[in-house]
Amino acid sequence: MQETTKEGMKQHVEHLMLKTEHPVHGRKTNFLYEGMSVTIGRYTPEELGKKPREHIQINDPEGVVSRNHGEISFENGRIFYKDHSTNGTEILDSKGNLIRKVQNEEVELHPSNQIKLPNGTILSFAMEIRVTEPAKVQPKKNELEEIVKTAGSRNAEVLKTFIEHVSELIEKEKEAGRLRMGVDSKLKNIQGGMWVEGSLVHLPREGNAILVGDIHSRFNCLEHILKETNFVDRVRNGEKLYIVFMGDFVDRPAKEGEVMKVLETVLALKSKFPNNVVILAGNHDVAKEGSIAPQEFPNEVKIKYGKDGEVIMEKYRKLFESMPIAVKMENGVFVTHGGAASSVRSLADVTHPSKETKVQMLWNDPNSYTTGYSLNKQRGFSEFGEDKAFVFGADALNEFLNSVGSKVMVRAHEQDVRHDFNNKCLTLNSTDYKNSRKAYAVVNLSEEITSTSQIQLHYF
Repeated sequence: MQETTKEGMKQHVEHLMLKTEHPVHGRKTNFLYEGMSVTIGRYTPEELGKKPREHIQINDPEGVVSRNHGEISFENGRIFYKDHSTNGTEILDSKGNLIRKVQNEEVELHPSNQIKLPNGTILSFAMEIRVTEPAKVQPKKNELEEIVKTAGSRNAEVLKTFIEHVSELIEKEKEAGRLRMGVDSKLKNIQGGMWVEGSLVHLPREGNAILVGDIHSRFNCLEHILKETNFVDRVRNGEKLYIVFMGDFVDRPAKEGEVMKVLETVLALKSKFPNNVVILAGNHDVAKEGSIAPQEFPNEVKIKYGKDGEVIMEKYRKLFESMPIAVKMENGVFVTHGGAASSVRSLADVTHPSKETKVQMLWNDPNSYTTGYSLNKQRGFSEFGEDKAFVFGADALNEFLNSVGSKVMVRAHEQDVRHDFNNKCLTLNSTDYKNSRKAYAVVNLSEEITSTSQIQLHYF
């Protein structure tokens, strides 16, 4: 809210003081700056091991916390309250008298109003004014820098809530997908764009898709791609643009702390732009501890978070298990981490994959000297093992593509960039682990793709 004074100076509401008076936990003061919001959430008895209570969390403009009770937002000097509760929220005057009760609706509040929650907590406000001459134009916030700054720096409790939110988002995507719809950052269904069917993501015949191969904890590679493509700003400006992360976010870091920084950056992008960001599972991401060497990821989590490390790892494991395993584009491109699977006879086998299918699509490799499928001994698989992965030939790939109704495959899983099987299979690597060639790809979704040579490669 800006007003011109008689002296021609500008008045601007700098921040809103939020005063919380809890009947048990006492008083607390927080500050809301322009564009920020407060989420009032409810912890369940099971989560606390005791009586339920509300918690107050201040968020950035895109912040979302699960189990919403209500939300206060502060924009242009105006205060808004949105109730999400089952019992409703009381709005009081400055003397504590009831003005009205709201339930599942948004209302504008006067600064003198108070909010009374069901457990007796009272929230009140105070605006503070700063005077400037002339009025200053605030520099444009670099959203990517904010994401990067936060990644890897969350404390244990915030990280747990963050992982839970992304997990909830993925489950909401699957629910919305039954209607061929997507979700926005507030978990509401939206029309258009990508939609999720079980373990399969569908991309429309419109816009462009950026494909990113293995990152393996190399933050410099991830940051280069995000900056060079200008993904965040382009999406914010309404461009039909998608980014597909093809798995293997963790392990193989060049230095300590990189694992969490890469992973949290990717998850933050998913949280902020759910209908534009696809995160596929890779074989390293879904592995249980000890099944893949060297497993720097769980070690880094335990070292950083101590006794909370195992709880955080379990939340990550559940998140990884819920991730989709493939993308089907309407223009003929099929994307997965590993490759073709012998167990797939139709697209339904990808949408609702068996354990056998999931293992193969995350582990299988193309091999020009193979006919059909042969045991992938180079990956350590044995005919006596419970799980089996294979190398596959051109004939096996063609049969797989026919089964899923696609023309070409793009996959990751190897530190190489190459075209196989007469340009029917593109292997894409986006990490400098092993000092291999690295690139990201751009697919024109409106163009029918029958050869991987039509896909733009950007080496870096």
